[in-house]
Formats: sequence, C-alpha cells, structure tokens
Amino acid sequence: FFSEMLKGACYCKSVTFVAEGDPLFSSICHCTICQRYNGGCCTHWIGFPPANLKVTAGGQHLKGHKTSADMTRFFCTLCSTPVYNESHLEDYPFKDIPAGVLDRNEAEVIAGLAKEAYQPQCHMFYGSRQLDVKDTLPKWTGFPGMSDKYTEG
Repeated sequence: FFSEMLKGACYCKSVTFVAEGDPLFSSICHCTICQRYNGGCCTHWIGFPPANLKVTAGGQHLKGHKTSADMTRFFCTLCSTPVYNESHLEDYPFKDIPAGVLDRNEAEVIAGLAKEAYQPQCHMFYGSRQLDVKDTLPKWTGFPGMSDKYTEG
C-alpha cells in the first residue's frame, strides 16, 4: 500500500507522528463518542498496529482522555486537535488516526498512501449515525468483525 512512510500532525504542527506498514483498517465511525469528541457526524479512522504509529515530536503536548473502557483518545493540548486513539481491546490492539491529520501532497491527496489504500472499507457503529449513507460498504453495529452487520429495521 505504501509508497513512503505516512506523516501527520495536529493543526498547530506541535505534535507530529509517523505511521509505518500497511493499515489494519480504514473505516468510518458513527459512534456517539466520535460525534461528540470530533464535532462531526462521523470520523474516518485509519488503524495501525500500536508499534507502527510513533509520535516524532511534541509528545509533551499530548494528553490522553479515556472515553470508554475500550479507548483512550489523545489530543494536542495547544490546539485541541485529536491526534490518535489507542485501543484497549484485549484481542485487537491498535492505534488509529483521523485521516484529516495526515500530511497532503501538492494535489491535496494524502501523501505516501495510494488512494485505494486509505479509502474506507466499512462503516462502524452505524446504528448511531446522524446521516444515512447510501454506498456499498459493509455497515457494522460495532467494531468490524467483532459485532453484527447492521440491518435496516
């Protein structure tokens, strides 16, 4: 998937990070925690094995907030940008980053990753969505593969 290492930063660029290796997933989350925490109807997350996401600068500006038993969310204390989440799922450890914090190239495309590699693979926590999404992606009631597929009705 990668043509180079993925790089990203918070809005003020005080916190920077790199992500290496192939993503574990790329999904759109509709959970109410993401809605409140990020202020939108959904968030596009790209997940990596925990060791593959490394903060390269500004770690002292990161603060973690445990939003559920399953997740701690880290944000920049200077600009409040969500930088990454850390899973506490025993059987599925990961760190995921909101796609919007990844560096872009001159064409405003995420740099270092083929577009098809970061396109969302599914929707998760779709039952708590604010907007119906008419696409062909699988929709899950919780975490993909760990919950039921969402069905209308």
